[in-house]
Amino acid sequence: MGQPDDTKIDDLLRRYKDLKLTYFPHWKVTPWEKREILAQVKSFLSDLEAFLSEKGWTVERSNEQHRIYRLGDKTGFSLKVRNYIDYFGVHTVYLVEMQLVQDRAFWGGKVVADGEVIFDRLRRMV
Repeated sequence: MGQPDDTKIDDLLRRYKDLKLTYFPHWKVTPWEKREILAQVKSFLSDLEAFLSEKGWTVERSNEQHRIYRLGDKTGFSLKVRNYIDYFGVHTVYLVEMQLVQDRAFWGGKVVADGEVIFDRLRRMV
């Protein structure tokens, strides 16, 4: 413990916990509320991407709501990150979802970790 990577992973984990499910106080989200949460999410995703690139991950695909990172060419691991607004009855929420996927030849990818568990896996992979 106490390694610089542990500190970075702990910080990313804390920020992920704060952002993974954000409730808005009402169904209609104002532009200011949306802009505020988007700024926080973009900052988190930028820092996550910087950390991953330091550790040999590359961006496979990226757009506003979906990013896929791959660890090297031969490892078969990819990290999928999705962020979006969703509506549940009278509540509007902003979600940040993450999945660590291990590619398999014939059956497609197998989710080996999701959510907060990913950060423990990243800690062991570093």
